[in-house]
Amino acid sequence: MNNSETLTRKKRKYKILVATHKLTTRSIIMNTLTSLNTDCYYVKDGDEGLEIISDVNFDLIIADSLMPHVNGIVFCETLKKNPQTHSIPVIIISNQISSPDINQGFNAGASSCIDIVNIENQLTDIVKDELEKRDLHEQQHILIVDDSRTILSALGKGLMQAGFRVMTAENGKKALELMLMKKPDLILSDIIMPEMDGFSYLSATRSIPEFADIPFIAMSTKNDRASMRRMVQAGAASYILKPIHIEQLIITIENILSTQFRIVLKDRERLSLEQKQTLISITSLVTALEARDPYTKGHSEAVSKMTSDIVTYMGTSQQAKERIAIGAMLHDIGKIGIKDKVLLKPGPLTKDEFEHIKKHPIIGINIVKNIPHMDDIIPIIQFHHERFDGKGYPAGLKKDNIPFPANIVAIADTYDSLTSKRPYRNKMSSGQALQIIYDNRGTQFNPDYVDIFFKFIFSKEKIAAI
Repeated sequence: MNNSETLTRKKRKYKILVATHKLTTRSIIMNTLTSLNTDCYYVKDGDEGLEIISDVNFDLIIADSLMPHVNGIVFCETLKKNPQTHSIPVIIISNQISSPDINQGFNAGASSCIDIVNIENQLTDIVKDELEKRDLHEQQHILIVDDSRTILSALGKGLMQAGFRVMTAENGKKALELMLMKKPDLILSDIIMPEMDGFSYLSATRSIPEFADIPFIAMSTKNDRASMRRMVQAGAASYILKPIHIEQLIITIENILSTQFRIVLKDRERLSLEQKQTLISITSLVTALEARDPYTKGHSEAVSKMTSDIVTYMGTSQQAKERIAIGAMLHDIGKIGIKDKVLLKPGPLTKDEFEHIKKHPIIGINIVKNIPHMDDIIPIIQFHHERFDGKGYPAGLKKDNIPFPANIVAIADTYDSLTSKRPYRNKMSSGQALQIIYDNRGTQFNPDYVDIFFKFIFSKEKIAAI
């Protein structure tokens, strides 16, 4: 792992158990780990370690191989035999890391072995690496596909002991059905299976855009070079022969997922930068649009803020909230294509003028549709003037056919417009605006979202009164 990949993926502190009877070793470890976001617990031998581990969920264990009573090797073996603790990574430290000592430590189930003289130089990086792998394991789902229940059970148990989440299916057809419910992070599949074999299954996953990037490891009992080449050519990341050595498999999976994770992370960072730059440009258009009319200055920002607050109150995820807030900010972007004499008219609009202003959602779509990764934003721009009774525009959608973010933006848009001064009327009080929204519950607005909006408003007032 790269040293710059610090332990920031989890907000909580990591809990580390250090088992050693030597005060000098404890002091060195304590000083070495001070730069990490960790809580360290200390015990003097494996007996004490086994007692405390029943009360605390540890993320990693550092054990001295030369402790009295229960030494680090025995302590590690005991942990690996217990289903409750087998997935906790263990680092063995010793005064004499010779080849036999290293083998003994790894045979006991240790993730890493380190000489005490190298602790200050190596321990921080090793701890970061082990915790990063543990994080990845806990979050990643491995789909095992094989028609042998024995193999499914053995591989599933081994991967779960390594901390992975495991799903199983007995052939490619059932695996595809399972993937529709939960997308795996990696697929481990046999080649020869009934109903849908490994070749057909791999081809199917590669033909579905949502699944095309999932790493695929093929496995078979046949030492068949043609099959290996065929699977790799079709997109398999690796090929493993049965019988499978679980440690070899885990190392292969870790290497593939680690590489995949870095690629995805870099792509996300690149896309995030591109989106930020694009949104800065679009937001400047919104600012320019609102500068045409002093009465609407800050309207889009206010709608975005209220929409964000409402969906937060609803329990929407952080990522979804951010995307919806962007859509709310851009909901009126199409008005940049509306004539000033219509947009800024102080009195009622004529029929033709109203038809003209009704074009702004479509104009908005045309502005953003060619911008990458805006697909989830477009429905907000397109449908925020639809009505629950089907009398809205531009598509005349009814009831539940209107996307939920567009419903929320429509309510926030109306509320901010009513409580703001316009050239054709004075601003209304909050109470007047709320009454109008309630009166249009079930006609203009979806009643479910009106109810949520009022609950949000009342909760906000209660908080303000405290």
